[in-house]
Amino acid sequence: MDWQSEKCVMVIDESLPLGIIANTAAIMGITLGKKMPEVVGADVTDQSGNEHLGIIEFPVPILRGSPEIIKQIREKLYQPDFQDLTVVDFSDLAQGCKTYDEFVEKMGHVPESTLQYFGVAICGPKKKVNKLTGSMPGSVKIISQISMQTLGGMKSAGNRGVLQSSFQVPHIHVLLVAPLRAGYM
Repeated sequence: MDWQSEKCVMVIDESLPLGIIANTAAIMGITLGKKMPEVVGADVTDQSGNEHLGIIEFPVPILRGSPEIIKQIREKLYQPDFQDLTVVDFSDLAQGCKTYDEFVEKMGHVPESTLQYFGVAICGPKKKVNKLTGSMPGSVKIISQISMQTLGGMKSAGNRGVLQSSFQVPHIHVLLVAPLRAGYM
């Protein structure tokens, strides 16, 4: 695949709580990885000899949108002109399910028009992706601003105290934070 002529973006509802924004991005990213395994790079080894799993080989901008804008984009993606794009959506219905079986059951009984989309991920020819999302603002500001404000106080047993006090993050690839009580999806 020629990554110079291809593009992937995520559009996420900016009014959602940070944990749901992160959960939405994570779920859509995992699904894109399943549909497009060729975009994940090879595993790497750091100078200390520790191995790290490969990550996606190109950036995936996260754009912010209102529920109405996301719904409009999703509706356009059903049109024949956009059928060649890879599309992942994540909705209120999915977020509310505890198991995948519950999701499958519920999804089969609701019309698309009743879904409230939390986000949509789109990959394909750059011109088509830009036609749908080209003028949208990025949400990196939302995530990075909130992250810089809240990460300084975060602690967990698994982080060995790394996030005990204020600090600066010179570069963030992807930061995923999910609440412990998040639903299955």
